[in-house]
Amino acid sequence: VRAPLPAGAACRVCFCGEEDEPLWQPCACRGESAYAHASCLRKWAEMATVSTAASYECPTCKTRYTGPTAVALAVDRVDLEYDRSGPDSRHADVACANLVVVGLREGTTIDAALLRRQLRKDTRRDRLDLVLASIKKCEQKRDKAIEATKASLLDVDEGALRKKCDAAASTAAEQLSRADSRLELAFVLAERCVRRLNDHSRSRDEDRKLQVAASEALALAQAAHSDVKRILGPNHDDTRRHLRCVGRLHALDKHLRETNAQRAKRENLAERLARVDC
Repeated sequence: VRAPLPAGAACRVCFCGEEDEPLWQPCACRGESAYAHASCLRKWAEMATVSTAASYECPTCKTRYTGPTAVALAVDRVDLEYDRSGPDSRHADVACANLVVVGLREGTTIDAALLRRQLRKDTRRDRLDLVLASIKKCEQKRDKAIEATKASLLDVDEGALRKKCDAAASTAAEQLSRADSRLELAFVLAERCVRRLNDHSRSRDEDRKLQVAASEALALAQAAHSDVKRILGPNHDDTRRHLRCVGRLHALDKHLRETNAQRAKRENLAERLARVDC
């Protein structure tokens, strides 16, 4: 369920309201430029003859579109590149790859049912199988990349990442980029904690270090969420995504605190029993 729109909200392209089509807040723009119709953004993207950026990035605030608008624009770009360059072109492959990335980011499954709804009607039957095959190849590459990322997560250049987290940011796009870096560092720290949790022979000092790392990860995620919420508002899709990440890291921090507290109680009890036996 969407939050109610403010009175007088209008599309920044056609200046109309929700009489014929819902309004969305797809990017970091605020005020009179905050809302737009998906169809208006589609027409705007079709005017981009050189770059595909208009299909996934706001030309004003330079942030990626989010929500249903992002998926709709990504599908439209696939149609557009198939029309312009053909299904075997590099531009068509890039458009399909972008659609896969958008689906992953938005938590949306890019399958035949979605494409039947959103591909253009007059060419849908002829290109549906071709698009699905291209998407399957992109997903295979994506899965390999994800596995490689997981394998190399502990080898990330933490120093360089911390510099990005502490970098000065004046524009909304720079602040959102810094927030993403903070969230990335938070999950690097959290992944290290999780991997060490499986080692039941770790010492009490190691447990304390894990607790410190988990607390830092939670603080980074909270700072990132605070910036995103301030820029995009509480109901934006990216704000909610960051909030879910804060919840996961809070659960890890709580688990480590409780584990350390229980361990301290057990060790104190063992020390008391040892003194009694003496």
